[in-house]
Amino acid sequence: MRKNMLSISDFQRSVEVVTQAISQKKIPVSFMGTEAFTQYKEGVPSRIVLPVVTETTSQEAKKNIQGYLDHEAAHVLYSDGTELETCHKRIVSKFGREVGQACLHVVNRFEDARIEKLLGQRYKGSVENLDELLESLTNQSLQEIKKLPADDPELIQRNCSELLDFLYPRYLRGSLKAKQLIFDNEKLFKEAIKEAEEGKKGFLNRALTKANSVAEMFAVLEKLLDDLRFDPSKMSDSMGDDNESKTQGEKTDSLEEMLLGDSQENSDTENKESKEKGEDEKGQNSEKDDKSSGKDAGGKEENSQEDSEEESEEAGKGEKGCKEEEITKALRELAQAKNISEMLKKEISDKLRNEVEEDIEKAYRPFTTDYDMIEPYDTKTVEEFANQYYESFDEFVNSAKRYAPVVQKQLERYMNAKSASLWEYGHRSGRLYGAGLSRLMTGDERIFRKRIVSTSKDVAVTLLIDMSGSMCGSRITNACKSAYVFGKALSAMGINFEILGFTTQFTPPELYSLKNKHLSSTPPDKFAYRIEPLLMPVIKSFGEKFTTQTVQSLFYTSYEYDQMRNNVDGEAVYIASRRLLAQPQKRKILFVFSDGMPAFDTVPSYTTVTDSHLKRAIKDCTEAGIEIFGLGIECVCVKEFYEHCVVINDIEELGDKLLSELKKFLFK
Repeated sequence: MRKNMLSISDFQRSVEVVTQAISQKKIPVSFMGTEAFTQYKEGVPSRIVLPVVTETTSQEAKKNIQGYLDHEAAHVLYSDGTELETCHKRIVSKFGREVGQACLHVVNRFEDARIEKLLGQRYKGSVENLDELLESLTNQSLQEIKKLPADDPELIQRNCSELLDFLYPRYLRGSLKAKQLIFDNEKLFKEAIKEAEEGKKGFLNRALTKANSVAEMFAVLEKLLDDLRFDPSKMSDSMGDDNESKTQGEKTDSLEEMLLGDSQENSDTENKESKEKGEDEKGQNSEKDDKSSGKDAGGKEENSQEDSEEESEEAGKGEKGCKEEEITKALRELAQAKNISEMLKKEISDKLRNEVEEDIEKAYRPFTTDYDMIEPYDTKTVEEFANQYYESFDEFVNSAKRYAPVVQKQLERYMNAKSASLWEYGHRSGRLYGAGLSRLMTGDERIFRKRIVSTSKDVAVTLLIDMSGSMCGSRITNACKSAYVFGKALSAMGINFEILGFTTQFTPPELYSLKNKHLSSTPPDKFAYRIEPLLMPVIKSFGEKFTTQTVQSLFYTSYEYDQMRNNVDGEAVYIASRRLLAQPQKRKILFVFSDGMPAFDTVPSYTTVTDSHLKRAIKDCTEAGIEIFGLGIECVCVKEFYEHCVVINDIEELGDKLLSELKKFLFK
């Protein structure tokens, strides 16, 4: 569990690295819901959205999410969305939307291979990520192929071709992993490899792989279609009539939908455009035929129109028709090949939902972390507040500081009792060791010993304060005073520690809008989403000194009731533990000051998920090596969650009552 919790931090750092890499393009990376997708604006990526990663997210799902981010970042860095849209529109204007859509799908697959290679050259670590991803997705597809009925070889062959068309551009771009996957399954891909290397499909594979931009790829397709005097009406027939129910004139809303949508949509519109374009091309073809036969195209255009149409039809039955059928087949097959973004989206969504099916305790997750705030207070605001209420501030300090020496003395006594000492022998200086005098006979002067004292101060501590609405009044005051006493003592002992608070913020209207849109388009299944943004003020961070500013922040926390709302204890424990695990000290201790019961809203509403999530968080963090102690502030509810805990009703009880329990806990 420790490794899994630390991998969350590693994942977040890797996201930061990728985000910085694409920061010049000003493309933000957001975490939201359970699906991955990329938003586009005017043909250009405007935001990359990833599912929220939690401690219960499997390693495989995290790898897929990381791979999706790497792939989309490569598009941001190396793909020209404006160029892509311009070229696509040109193909549509010449050959109709059906042909344009197929060409767009083909180009997108070869562009994937190109940008992945460029990303690998720039960031060597991405090669391993993308290779693992390629292998995982390929193996998943192979498993699906093996489940197909053996008595339907045509279906099996079609699926093999789609998978090979996904791998082949990467193989041609020099991917060793793609090469390995192809030749490891050579028997299965035998016929598909033959198709990929011969005829028009082989030509397209080679030509599109040599292209260095989407413009060059579209140029290859456009020239081929022009040279063949391509009849777009044939593409509509060959692509099938799956979408006949689509209304005429229906258009794709964005480039994202063009890239990810069905290549067969709007077939009625395409057929209409294709037929019109086909008639125009017949006229153009007749001109070319007239010129080639030595006729004056301008003077005999009307007389020769019928003859030209007949010649065009005959050519369609001959060599031209054969070539056109080949290019239609090649385009259709390449357009239907598997797409890495679509494969990843499905894998990520399926994995997250399967995890919940297997373990209902994994149902809880934040809807988004974009609005969460884990940061220090504004220094000026805190200082002004303490100065404005200086009398209350003085009372806060004076009523608490007299208990600090008692706590410090007790803690130091326990620390010393825990300390271990031993003698280390074989030194040239130190205390003389009688049993080692015999070494002098051989000229060995290492006859001294030294005492090595190992103290138990190699420890990092976090003080986590519940700032929910139920803590208002004496509870939050006692919690902050207790944190002051602990902080004063830990600081005097030279122990590395941090003080955090936790509550929630008001949900912004735009978050409700995002939530409603997401939940209406993606059924939440058994997920319970936390909608309220977290607020976790860092009152004192690790490595900082315990200063007057820290005390002022504790005082500000005890009186700032406006910020006290709900408490998501489980997430707060996870976050505090991750920060604690990042510290170099060997021992990690988390003290939670709380009135006990988690209280926050989920969508849909699951009343049991709040308690179960906290229990799971405590269990996971304990298994990760965090020692957790609950301090119930005027409430016994902590006993329901924390194995080691004590209830205090007043700051005075921080003396013998608390420390006697701490002795059992800290030095067991």
